[in-house]
Amino acid sequence: MASHKTELEELHDFALHLALSAGEALRGATASQISRTRGASSSAFDYPYPLGEEVGLQPSTSQTASASSHPTWDEGYTQEEKAGSTDLVTSTDLMLERLITDRIRQRYPDHHILAEEAYAKGGSKEWKLDPTATTWIIDPLDGTVNYVHGNPLVCISLSVVQELLPVVGVVYAPMLGRSGTLSFEPNACPPASSSSSIPNVQRLPLQPRPLSHSSSEWLFASEWGKDRRDVVQSSECESREDLKGAQLRGLRSYGSAALDLTLCAAASVDIVWEGAVWEWDISAALLLLLESGGVWTDANGPSNPHNRFWSSSSSTDQPVGADLRSKASEERLRLAIQEETYPNAGLPRASLGARRILAIRGATGPDAHVAQRAAVHQVWKRTQGLEYRRMGVRYAIEEEDAKTANAPQGS
Repeated sequence: MASHKTELEELHDFALHLALSAGEALRGATASQISRTRGASSSAFDYPYPLGEEVGLQPSTSQTASASSHPTWDEGYTQEEKAGSTDLVTSTDLMLERLITDRIRQRYPDHHILAEEAYAKGGSKEWKLDPTATTWIIDPLDGTVNYVHGNPLVCISLSVVQELLPVVGVVYAPMLGRSGTLSFEPNACPPASSSSSIPNVQRLPLQPRPLSHSSSEWLFASEWGKDRRDVVQSSECESREDLKGAQLRGLRSYGSAALDLTLCAAASVDIVWEGAVWEWDISAALLLLLESGGVWTDANGPSNPHNRFWSSSSSTDQPVGADLRSKASEERLRLAIQEETYPNAGLPRASLGARRILAIRGATGPDAHVAQRAAVHQVWKRTQGLEYRRMGVRYAIEEEDAKTANAPQGS
């Protein structure tokens, strides 16, 4: 007899199937575009299985979907600039976003939706997420510049947010096949009901190991961002020069913040330092990071040396249990991304809307949180403050700086 699914399990299963379906549409759009431009049916990408063979999914061009409600990739490919040559939108982005949002509205008409391309057409960019609503945050195609250049490092990012924090997250890199699908799994043991269509389900991180205190052993990921203002580029370039002095093992820019963070969750990258990111770039992947034992905080460290976030010790330094997800209950699931389940090494989490982030992968060993916090402190000391702020966002470190500056100093 099948067990009753919780609300979050149903949301997870729906999001996972939706991402797979959108991935099929993306591969179809890519194959169609290549066919038109080359006059051949072959694709530049090596698809791991034929289009239209997703288990349990209906293609977006099925008889149940009308051409008006679900545009197809045969309508012609277009691309245009949003805020400059580094910020692009293609007809594929728009097609995928419409496909995803239509299906969410059909299944969950009362849920809110925050999608990249629809948001980009709006006016105010103030952070206004409703804390009382269940909100889907969607990036239909993260890595659009990669996609335009035929680079397969692109992904679909879907998350469900409640009380301003992600509770379900799926990141799917369809050009990598089903092995490119990673999702927050709200069951105690894999596979979940929907995960049975994906072979070799594995827990994150894929390579659990200690985190070195030495920057010479770190693989570091960071994107250049889309903002080309001199004041922004100056601080980012100076920070990268400072990071070179740290003798990093490697510095990577994959062209997708969602993939950067997902690789960090998988422990394939040690640290991610990003500016100019929006909530749709990071929301789903941050939940994967938390589930794998990673932490995230503000990319900008305290300016006040007396700020308590410079402390080298924390109440979270006690060893964490091997699997904090062992008790599957609705209440546990709702608290899954709170401090008691996913400690953050004594560091403040940055808001999803902060537009800047520093993430550290999960680590093994009794001093895991000590190593994570030490890594954060090293990055803070070696990087310039990023020039990204947003109305409506609380920046906890800056608030603590001000509080510390106004507090009387002891003798």
